[in-house]
This record gives sequence, structure tokens and C-alpha cells, in this order.
Amino acid sequence: MFGRLFLLFLVIPFIEITLLIKLGGLIGALPTIALMIITAIIGAKLVRQAGLATWMEAQRRMAAGEVPGQQICEGLVLLIAGVMLVTPGLITDAAGIALLLPALRRKLAAQLSKRMVVQTAAGSMGGGFGQRPEGNQTIEGEFERKD
Repeated sequence: MFGRLFLLFLVIPFIEITLLIKLGGLIGALPTIALMIITAIIGAKLVRQAGLATWMEAQRRMAAGEVPGQQICEGLVLLIAGVMLVTPGLITDAAGIALLLPALRRKLAAQLSKRMVVQTAAGSMGGGFGQRPEGNQTIEGEFERKD
């Protein structure tokens, strides 16, 4: 886990800065800044469109009595894509745009949903309020009976 965080917060910004300096040297500082602003604006619009479509599908599934687990995970992937697109840099923009591709987004969302445990308000997926704990668990506490 520490290695991933190290990569995320230290190595990638150094690579991003290096690429931005090189691009600025090739096309100039103002075009480089304009490119980053344009990708952020276009990316925000694309994230918004995909997010609204995902939200509508989640609403449709909930109205049908289904748990919209896939749509929740797709929404999380879209959130990550949005953050990447508004973060200055070429690598983060490319990764954010890649996450907007429906096929990749659905595949990542499917992998996320396999790792998630969904629990409804009624606790029908296990472990909800008022249900007996699974296994041999002891819950300690005090109680007082009032008639």
C-alpha cells in the first residue's frame, strides 16, 4: 500500500512536471496551459454526461427494485476520472480520458463491485440491524428492563 501511495503522490507529479516542461519547450508555455485548460473543460463536460447517464440508470434499477451496484461503482470510476481530468498534467489527463471510455469504465466497475459488499437498509445482504450475528460472536453490554 505504501508503495502505491509513494508512486501516486511523489513519482507521478515529477513525471508530469517533466513532461509539461518539455511540452512547454516544444509548443510554448501559453499553448501548454491552454491545452490543460481545454482538456479540463472538455473532460468535465464528458464526466458530467456520463455521470448523468449512470445516475439515470441507477434510478431506473432502484425503481425496478434492484440494487444498482454496477452503477455505483461506475460513478466511483467517473469521480476518479473527473479528478484526474482537472488535475494539471498529461498523464492524469490521458488516464482520466481512458476512464471515460464506456468499455473500460464498465470493466473496472465490475472488478470494483466484486470486491464490495452491498448491504441494503433492511440488511437483507447480511449483518443488518436486528439480525443475529453470524458465527460464534459475543456482544457484551448491560441492559435494564423497564416495565
